[in-house]
Amino acid sequence: MTKKNDGIGVGELARSKLIQAALDLFGRRGLDGVSIRQISDRAGMNVASISYHFGSKDNLYSAVADYINEQISLHAKVPVEAATKFISSHDRDASNAMEHILSIVGITIDLMIPDSEETEQWARFITRFQLGEHIPDHELSRNPLHDLLAVLVAIVRKQPNSNLENAIIAQTIFGQMLVFRVNRLSAKNLLGITAYGPAEVSQIKQIVFSNIQKTLS
Repeated sequence: MTKKNDGIGVGELARSKLIQAALDLFGRRGLDGVSIRQISDRAGMNVASISYHFGSKDNLYSAVADYINEQISLHAKVPVEAATKFISSHDRDASNAMEHILSIVGITIDLMIPDSEETEQWARFITRFQLGEHIPDHELSRNPLHDLLAVLVAIVRKQPNSNLENAIIAQTIFGQMLVFRVNRLSAKNLLGITAYGPAEVSQIKQIVFSNIQKTLS
């Protein structure tokens, strides 16, 4: 019988500890800059635990990417499901499509911009992940939210979804949000703030919303 720890299986708990340790270390040093021993030591586990639970360091790296993608998907589940249902209905009302764009952007801003140790770790890992080619076909590299926004942008612009401009616009929409996470220090210095509190996040959201509406008007 598998022992439990507050309802979590021992094996699942061990995997979680290794993923959290690897998330931080991979984000700071990259895949090639971290050893199996460093990860296992950080997790407080035996060096053989990585091989036992994941098979290899590369597989653990993939598991970290899976974890981040799952957390983002979970956070954005409600607006994503609503937008997907709207698209599936073949409704081509531009104002409705715009509302779905702003809903997805808003939930992404709420997740990524406020000061958070967890999302800071995600951002470090994702930045290195996007620069590398270890697992280029992973879902984290495809950004399903981008694909969804591109379809919604096409509806607002009343153009075929295959239009390259739609994908470029969707990418620039994400860029407006991510600059406040990736260029964190310079953005805070420019804004004259030390933290992204509720007031700052609300103002950023309003301006990003306005930019999107002007771009697609």
